[in-house]
Amino acid sequence: MPTSHFPLSPEPDLQQSLIGHSLTSPSIPVPSLILDRSKARRNCDAMLDVCRKLNVGFRAHVKSHKTLQLAKMQVGGAAEEKTGGWPANFIVSTVLEAEQLIGYVRECHSIGRPASILYGVPPAPSVLPRLFSLANNVAPCTINILLDNLSSFNHVLTALSSLPDTVSPRPTIGIFIKIDTGYHRAGIHPSSAAFEPLIDQILGAEVGKKGVVLQGLYSHYGHSYAGSSVEEAADGLIAELEGLLSAGSVVQSRIMALYPDYKRLILTVGATPTATVAQTLLFAESADNTTIPALSTSSISLSLLAEITSVYPPDTPGRFNTKPERLISAGSMALGREPCKAYPGWGIALPALGNESNQIYDFGAEEGKREGWIVGKVSQEHGVLVYEGGGGYGGLEVGERVLIWPNHACVAGAGFGWYVVVDEDVEGGGKVVDVWARWRGW
Repeated sequence: MPTSHFPLSPEPDLQQSLIGHSLTSPSIPVPSLILDRSKARRNCDAMLDVCRKLNVGFRAHVKSHKTLQLAKMQVGGAAEEKTGGWPANFIVSTVLEAEQLIGYVRECHSIGRPASILYGVPPAPSVLPRLFSLANNVAPCTINILLDNLSSFNHVLTALSSLPDTVSPRPTIGIFIKIDTGYHRAGIHPSSAAFEPLIDQILGAEVGKKGVVLQGLYSHYGHSYAGSSVEEAADGLIAELEGLLSAGSVVQSRIMALYPDYKRLILTVGATPTATVAQTLLFAESADNTTIPALSTSSISLSLLAEITSVYPPDTPGRFNTKPERLISAGSMALGREPCKAYPGWGIALPALGNESNQIYDFGAEEGKREGWIVGKVSQEHGVLVYEGGGGYGGLEVGERVLIWPNHACVAGAGFGWYVVVDEDVEGGGKVVDVWARWRGW
């Protein structure tokens, strides 16, 4: 299915309509997804800085933001485009994301910059033709896939052999074996009786020049999101590495029978907690820690703009509310419905716009000492802000606007066609400086 079936929001029209307006302007629709460009850039730069210091590669996941602008920023932006030094390696969760990125990957290749795309889930057989069409006339292993079973691999070989004779040169697809390091969503465990046969079949197809190359091993430690501390995230990172090293030793033993020389394997790890913990630990250990900013809420670049539509003081007759409440123009379709273990809500109101006079809810404080507005209830298109804590509060009257941190950025973004972009380094972030269209579809 071509990308034309999933048209992007018209950036030029949106830019003309929105740039220069304040977030309090009626010209900015509510709800809107607000992205702080300078914060996002600093986060991307910090991650790359950590990877350079650790001398490891980095593969940028685009599933959360789904934009070309942020994808470029993740791999170094304009500076790396000029030098071609840092590879532009990406991971995607949908074929459409790969289709939107392939043009940029080709641009990178044209200036001698390494670039590739990894489809980050074991692929359904029906999507293989779309994926493999992206591999035409690009370097070998520009397009990579994950596999964890022999049946899927056989579908890959069938799809490659079924390509028309007019496809020349024939594409070469990179294979990463998905290793289950405890999340149990997908992947194969090294102890499985099916593991060695899978390795042997992939290596045999590589030696037989059937259009595949074993690139390495991949782990996603998704259950690290259940952790509550840096220490738990660090334990998760170590467990990921140990799991891949264990699997790697098995793979190398199989390789020895087929390759007279050493074959380099790429070990890929990292969920958000286990990837960012490297940044936190390096910050803690660095003698010059001013160069690596510690992670904090001040680093959060995404928020949701909503408007107050009704006010309910405590003990509103018939409502039975013991706390102040505000109805807002954003519900589960904008915020998502995923809870957060750190606090009893679906979002936290920032001390900005109509909420400027109030403190931010500190989910890290002790129970009983947390105070501020949170999204305490959600319906489909509306939510309810609830004021937690016994202190005084002000503002947030009908018509005033509020910025909210959603619990899960990936889910919150799904309902929006574009980002309203601000920049705290430009007039304090109070005015729109750009609009970036989000990719839509699968």
